[in-house]
Amino acid sequence: MRKTLGMVVLGLVIMMLTARHGQGVAPPVPSGKLTAEQQKQIDSWWIRQQVAAQAGKMAEALRLAREVESSRQRWQGKGHWETVDARFEVEDVQRLERLSDADQKTVGMSIQRFWQSQRLQVKGKHREGEPHLREALAISKRVVGEEHPFTTDC
Repeated sequence: MRKTLGMVVLGLVIMMLTARHGQGVAPPVPSGKLTAEQQKQIDSWWIRQQVAAQAGKMAEALRLAREVESSRQRWQGKGHWETVDARFEVEDVQRLERLSDADQKTVGMSIQRFWQSQRLQVKGKHREGEPHLREALAISKRVVGEEHPFTTDC
């Protein structure tokens, strides 16, 4: 019995010494927090995406939306709420990118009106912002329909 116990202990020691270190260990989990530099990069892509979308350049807007989503996934993790939001944004822009060039330009005008309304509302100028929002809503309903996420945001 004593000899068997000694063999078991020796076997365990040998296994521990010969085991590969790090094998089976998962990569580090992203913390979910962006560094200041990462946030600056995300903000830059987002602004450029908005400018492209307002110009009706949905292919460029989609490229930038994908850049934001993939970076958020890498830096914050796949399940982080901002990564999930970025994924939804990619899906929304993909729908717009499938429109004709003329419709993309029209939707770009709608996006411009939407942001004009938002800027005025932030300043407390709700009545001045309302016509821009109504115009954005009318354009969006006509071009992409009532069920598109952009229309529901209006």
